[in-house]
Amino acid sequence: MLGGASAVAAVSGPLQAFQGAELDVLGLAGPPAPPTLYLSHMMRQPKVKALAKSVKFQQWRSPDMLIAMMTNGQVQVAATPSNTAAILYNKGVKIKLLDITTWGVLHLLTRRDDIKGLPDLKGKKLLSFFRGGMPDIVTQYLGMKQGIDITKEVDVSYASTPMEALQMFLSGKAETVVLPEPAVSAAQIKSKMVGQPVNTLNLQQVWEEVTGRGRMPQAGTLVQSEWAEKNPERLAQIKESIGSSIEWMNTMKDEAAKLGSQEFGLPAPIVRKSLDKVHMERVSAAEAREDIEFFFNALSELSPKLIGGKMPDAGFYLD
Repeated sequence: MLGGASAVAAVSGPLQAFQGAELDVLGLAGPPAPPTLYLSHMMRQPKVKALAKSVKFQQWRSPDMLIAMMTNGQVQVAATPSNTAAILYNKGVKIKLLDITTWGVLHLLTRRDDIKGLPDLKGKKLLSFFRGGMPDIVTQYLGMKQGIDITKEVDVSYASTPMEALQMFLSGKAETVVLPEPAVSAAQIKSKMVGQPVNTLNLQQVWEEVTGRGRMPQAGTLVQSEWAEKNPERLAQIKESIGSSIEWMNTMKDEAAKLGSQEFGLPAPIVRKSLDKVHMERVSAAEAREDIEFFFNALSELSPKLIGGKMPDAGFYLD
């Protein structure tokens, strides 16, 4: 299960951020991955700045950290793995899924010539990150569909964050690693600089091969449900601004790379390369529901706990 159930269980009582239509601080949060860029850009827009006396953005670096932010009222809008949103919702945390924005960022990288696909991992070592989180789950599911039990037939170890996993790979502590962009581009560029070729397997392509579906709804935006209900105009502006910020990412990639360099601590050319490989598109949760439910059903084949024990009902999806 995704780390964070204890954080959910520990929360009780009303959340201050929900009370009333007045908002002193609008809290945004995102991971060290491409979704952070649209939120970071969005908070700089005058129309978003006008939504509260102060708009604050912070990165979450573990699923537990995100859950704590959402449940203690620090954050009203967050980029999140889609299944984390389902877990929160099914645990009774008052959130809704606003949209899907990220349709594929995960890759497997290896320096080994004898690893061409997931079945070749049998008996070998693999480094991942966020134990029980989206990278772990996707790798396990795709492996299962290709006849390998990643949990039993592969020696898997975990880093705390994607950037830690990147550093372990670059330092030679791991030969094979699962990474998201922009860490993938960083690994490729830096490995090439020192003459160490890297083979890359796009896990989104593997998803398409094993499911026949072209899109994997990996991540999107969730919102505090009571805040959203009490602030429909603000919510409408958030939707509009997410869309325009993703369009900016997709069309103004040089500028987006500069912002990403600040957020991720990576050189702008690396972030720029990564933006060519990431499928970012805002689709409302209601519109993406079929894709989301297919994805959740797939995760449930591993364990229903990965979506909080059951399929979220219609109240989970915002249009």
